[in-house]
Amino acid sequence: MSANLVVAAACLANLNPLMLSSAYTGGCGTTVPFPWLRVVDARGNLLSAEVAIVLILPGPPVGNGQTRSAPIDHAPAAYLEGLTVAAGCPAPCVPGNYNNAAYTVASGLNWTFIDAPASTSLSPPPSYYSTPFKFNDHLIYITASEYFEAMEQRARLAVLNTLSTFRTSNGYLPYSGDYPSAPLASSCALHSRLGLLPQAGSCGGALNYPAWLTAAGWGSYFIYAVDPGCIASASAPRCLAPGIRLGGAAQRYNAVLFSPGRAIQSAPYAASKGAPQAPLGSGSLADFLDSASNLAGPPFDAAGTPLTANYDDRMYGIP
Repeated sequence: MSANLVVAAACLANLNPLMLSSAYTGGCGTTVPFPWLRVVDARGNLLSAEVAIVLILPGPPVGNGQTRSAPIDHAPAAYLEGLTVAAGCPAPCVPGNYNNAAYTVASGLNWTFIDAPASTSLSPPPSYYSTPFKFNDHLIYITASEYFEAMEQRARLAVLNTLSTFRTSNGYLPYSGDYPSAPLASSCALHSRLGLLPQAGSCGGALNYPAWLTAAGWGSYFIYAVDPGCIASASAPRCLAPGIRLGGAAQRYNAVLFSPGRAIQSAPYAASKGAPQAPLGSGSLADFLDSASNLAGPPFDAAGTPLTANYDDRMYGIP
């Protein structure tokens, strides 16, 4: 597992997709304190340099001094192997030594795992593998992007549940937080209707986000828009006539939750900015939302708008 997923909260402010918009620079307090894991194919070609979790089925002992006896307190080399891709291997390839058993505790190093066929399935093994070639690790991996996709679904449901509970208690929805700024501020005090999620305790009513959601910095990730007909007012009841549309659909919503996705930092750039996006501390929603309509709406883009190289916004209407 990448050290980025287990580092203490004091070392990592945002365990959410904002990490995917930043490169590793090293050290606690940075956006990405440790490198992600790396996985290469059978000839050393990089499959992913942004791996969150590697799961390895070690297979039976293949020699190389591997012994396994109770209690199970052996070093990784009792279970996992490595191999050498020799110089002169057919292109594309990256010659070198690759050893799945060589990982250590978090050290800031780029840990590399190799996904290769078992030596017992190759008769004879390719000539570009140095001998002895004894290898039977079976590897699968989860990229950081895939990991955060699952975590985002959990976080989004928690946010929607929190907003629903607020509305049940108050008869209306909260204002959004302020625009993204440095430091990130998310108070309802400015009565914004498009911005970050409102922070707990700032909206005249209880907003009880789960502790894990706050600790992982999801309040710095989601963008929230609320209809003027469903916010605090002397008139009651509220939210009877939703007014926000997504695209040209007839259905209207009281609010919309945006998942802005990974910042788009290379051409083609997002239409909303026309330059690399840098969401953390930017002060601009153009670093989060990718289209002119989402930046200026409502109406916002249609739910389910296809993702492209310069657009990864996802919109979720709140009735």
